[in-house]
Amino acid sequence: MTERTSAPLVSILSPVFNESAHLEEMIESVLAQSHTALELILVDDGSTDDTVAKAQAASARDPRVRVIDEGKHGKVGAFNRAFAASRGEVILLLGGDDVLPVDSVATRAAAVIAARTAQAPRVAGFARLVTFSEDPKFDGQIIPRNPERGARSGGTIAMSRELAEVAFPIPTTLVAEDLWVGGIADAVADAHRDISDIVLHYRIHGGNSNPRGQSFPRMTESMHARMNAYRLLSETQQAELSDADRQRFATLADVEDKRYAGSLLGVLTHRGASWGTRLRAASMTSPWLFAVRTRLFKLFSGW
Repeated sequence: MTERTSAPLVSILSPVFNESAHLEEMIESVLAQSHTALELILVDDGSTDDTVAKAQAASARDPRVRVIDEGKHGKVGAFNRAFAASRGEVILLLGGDDVLPVDSVATRAAAVIAARTAQAPRVAGFARLVTFSEDPKFDGQIIPRNPERGARSGGTIAMSRELAEVAFPIPTTLVAEDLWVGGIADAVADAHRDISDIVLHYRIHGGNSNPRGQSFPRMTESMHARMNAYRLLSETQQAELSDADRQRFATLADVEDKRYAGSLLGVLTHRGASWGTRLRAASMTSPWLFAVRTRLFKLFSGW
């Protein structure tokens, strides 16, 4: 890599769908970042409210906000479109309803750029988040609890462009991006940086694509669709994964199949999975266990 003379451009990818209630707060948190060399790429996914109008108003005020309004892509397709339009050396993902602390971009960009070399250009940074919600049982949980390890999914990840070019395009058969991107980043990166800082305020509300607090039937179907990422990761030819990583993803997919089938015994006795994986899956095998997990969200989360 050549010697750097200016701050790296950071691309923040954000598909949005009917985000009118929260979008302006998210955009303002991005524009207030201490790291100013950034672009926020908003891809509207067929919103029927005034999301596009609010996004375009923000773009008119600050050219760092770029709006793509081309109709319905689906969430994963919208992420792919955002990445295709991006120009940054560092890539971040952000939900339209979440909020960034003021140094979020600076902290992650610095970690990725410091670790990136010509010999090891594919760098992943994993940081932490804190939840916020009007529902007290979901509010204020730091994930992960361990400050020495960052979360491997969603808006806590930062990738060098070289790593993002392996993760994208995300398979459009998936309903969400987080497990795929996190899995690729963890398995393929030449260098990992775990960041103790909280870089994301993650909003939990009734409209989340991850249906915490919803009915068991809705949760189990949604979870199963999301977890399909593990099966695809175990089989993908898009990235060169080790046999150990493929087996790890296959094990996670198998545990999910048993969870979805409601086999508590099958989950708990799965020899290939860690106890943490088994216990998390077990807590979602039946309506009553899921009710306990939801009620005790802070007890179960972040481990």
